[in-house]
Amino acid sequence: MMGTGRQRKDDRQLQDRISDLTDCLLIHIWSFLNTREAVQTCILSKRWINLWKTLPTLTLDCYKFSDHQTFENFLSMFLSLRDHSTALCALLLNNYHCHFGDGSVYRMVIEYAFTHNVQHFKINYTTAKCFLSCFFSSHTLTSLTLTGVDLLLPHHRDQIFPYSLSFPVLTTLILKHVAFRRSDDGCVDPISSFNMLTTLIIDECVLVDNAQNLRISNTKLVNLTICVYDF
Repeated sequence: MMGTGRQRKDDRQLQDRISDLTDCLLIHIWSFLNTREAVQTCILSKRWINLWKTLPTLTLDCYKFSDHQTFENFLSMFLSLRDHSTALCALLLNNYHCHFGDGSVYRMVIEYAFTHNVQHFKINYTTAKCFLSCFFSSHTLTSLTLTGVDLLLPHHRDQIFPYSLSFPVLTTLILKHVAFRRSDDGCVDPISSFNMLTTLIIDECVLVDNAQNLRISNTKLVNLTICVYDF
C-alpha cells in the first residue's frame, strides 16, 4: 500500500500540466515574453510549432540580438510568417541603448503594427525620425508611451513631440524625455486634439524654442501626472 501511494505521488509530479493548457492560454502567457523567446518555444513541442504566429503582443528588445543583421533577419522572418489575420494588440519596442543601422528595422515593424490596427504602442527611441506617416493618424491606437533619451544629455533635443498626431480613440498617453515646441499660435498645447484622452503622464520633459508655458486642455482628462527634472 505504501508503494502504491508513493507511485501515485511520483505520477503526479511527472504529469505534464503545461500540455493540458489551451492554445489561447499558452498564447496569453507567451505575450508576456520577449518575442524572440516566444518564437523559440516552437522547438519544445510539435503542438507549439505554429502557435507563436498568432501572438497578439510583440515585445522586441534589440539587446537580445548580437548585431543589426541578426535583428533584421529575425524581424523579416517573424513578420513574413506571422498569421496576418490575427489582430495585433500591442507593440512594445525597446531600443533605448541600441543604434543598429539607420533605423529601417524599426520603421519596418512600426509600419507593420500600424497597418495591422495596433491598439497599444510603447517605444524607447532616440529620434522622432523613426516614425512613419502611418503612425501619425491611427484610428485604433488607445494607448501610447513615448520614452526618449535623457534630454539633459547633449545632442538629444531632436526628440520633439509632433503636433500632427491624430488619435481619435487614444485614452492613455505617457511621455518621458520628450521636448515640446510652440505651435503656430505660440502656445505649447500638445493634447488638445486627443478628444478621448483620460490619462496623461508627462515625465521629465522640456520646453524648447523659448516656450514658457505648457497648456493642458482636455474635457475628458481625469488622471494627470507631471514630473519635472530634479536638479
